[in-house]
Amino acid sequence: MNSRSRYTLIGIGFLVFGILAPTIVFYVRGVKFDTAAKKQVATGLITVETDPRGADLILNGIKKGTTPQDIRFLTPGEYEITIKKDGYQDWSKRLPVFPSKVTWAMGGVSEIFLFKKESKTTKIDTGVSAFTRVGNALFYTTASALIKGSGNDFAEKDYTTLTPGTYTITPSHNTEFLLLQNGKSGYIFNTNKNQLSIINKQLANSLSTTVLDDGSLITLEGTSLFSWTSGYTQKNLIMGNVKNYTVSGINLYVISTQTNGSSLHYINTDENLNPQKLFENLPSFEAPTLIATPEKTLYILDKGTLSRISTKLEPVAIGVLTAHGSFNGSHIIFTTAGELNSYDSTSARVQLIDRSVKEYTNSVLRTDIGYAFTISGGEIKAIELDSRDRPNTYSFGKPTNPQSFLVEDDASRLFILDNGVLSFEEIH
Repeated sequence: MNSRSRYTLIGIGFLVFGILAPTIVFYVRGVKFDTAAKKQVATGLITVETDPRGADLILNGIKKGTTPQDIRFLTPGEYEITIKKDGYQDWSKRLPVFPSKVTWAMGGVSEIFLFKKESKTTKIDTGVSAFTRVGNALFYTTASALIKGSGNDFAEKDYTTLTPGTYTITPSHNTEFLLLQNGKSGYIFNTNKNQLSIINKQLANSLSTTVLDDGSLITLEGTSLFSWTSGYTQKNLIMGNVKNYTVSGINLYVISTQTNGSSLHYINTDENLNPQKLFENLPSFEAPTLIATPEKTLYILDKGTLSRISTKLEPVAIGVLTAHGSFNGSHIIFTTAGELNSYDSTSARVQLIDRSVKEYTNSVLRTDIGYAFTISGGEIKAIELDSRDRPNTYSFGKPTNPQSFLVEDDASRLFILDNGVLSFEEIH
């Protein structure tokens, strides 16, 4: 190759580089030429992941492939995202795209959780008053028996005879023990040994009784907090002047009165039952309800005012009717007249989940999948927590008088107690 040819090739190389380099830089930076505006604009990106994967991803009515997927080089503005998958409910939301930013379609969770469409409902039993899950088994009470359902569709049943009555079931934190009460009779059932123990009528009639992981009981009688050891015939005073208490895992939290207001105590039930003072000089309370989250964030509800307990009381909301801790995390879910709300202690923000003239009951917050479950207007609903645009809302089953429900830990099944009929539905 002669010198002239060599220099010609080098010149062509520089020319090609001069043309392609800006294009490559713009590509890397997410910049494209907007033909409408006739100028270079910084674009944005939408990331979409779903559970399960392989769902059709539709952007403004045009299919863009299947999930998971990143949709790149989007001109800033709003886009309608729709997700469809055979056998599952559709999901849709209008989301904003900003220059040089990533928009996460998942809205605070790792994946968009898709619910099954027209899932099968399997009836387990009738005449049921209460139920709970223990490992792979399902325990529930009828008028005269505690029944353990196991195996496929819980069709294998073991019966334990009870004195006739309408029972409630309260499990210990480790679910090894179940407290059964009907106002007249009461029992402790050891789920590991399949062993039933009778408790005295005083405990059976108490609405403020809790079973601990070792099978012992805590009960509030008037303003005195007692423990009942194995055998349930002898009680020991833990502390007096108690307004109320709550249990979260192995932790017991107690609100008590003092000369100039109230104090909050903590008891580790795994170690001993000696109260340790957490906070004092709190205001006086009339009829407080304590709420403790799995992350040990504490709240108190008294006379309609919900507050977080820190070094001082931090008001959250007023006009509150009910409040419950979340399945995980430090969030709580609460109701006011016509509203269902959540509160995140990390951001100190109240979020409206839903608004209705109908009452909300049995509300459960599942921040791990991005939904709140509740009974409202005779329906069991899942309402999306992502407040951007409209929340996706789904209804399950066709209950006539839903009493309670339970969402499986992995959210694959929904157990429903409806007019005494216990069933489950595959929802994911």
